[in-house]
Amino acid sequence: GGVKGTILKRDQVKSIERGGVLFIDEAYQLNPTHNKTGEQILDLLLTDMEEYRGQMVVVFAGYKNKIEDLLKHNEGLPSRFKDTYHIDDFTDEELYFIIC
Repeated sequence: GGVKGTILKRDQVKSIERGGVLFIDEAYQLNPTHNKTGEQILDLLLTDMEEYRGQMVVVFAGYKNKIEDLLKHNEGLPSRFKDTYHIDDFTDEELYFIIC
C-alpha cells in the first residue's frame, strides 16, 4: 500500500503501455474519497492513458453507481474512456444455463 504500492502498480502499468489491456475490477476502490492512494494511482493512470491513447486499453469494472462517483472525482477521467458498457445482472435461469 501507500506510495511504495503506488510505485509497484506504476511499474505494472508501464509493462502494458505499448499495447495491452489493464482490467481494474472494483475500480471504484480507487476513489480518493475512500482511498488515500487512489488519487496518486488515478493521476498516474490518467497521464498514461493520455500519453498512450490508442495503444492501451483500460477497463474499469464495478457497480454502476460507484463507478459513476469515481468518474466524478476528476473532470478529465470520463473523457479518457471512449466507450462505456453496462451489463445487467444475470437472472437465475441465465446463471443456471451458464453453469450447467
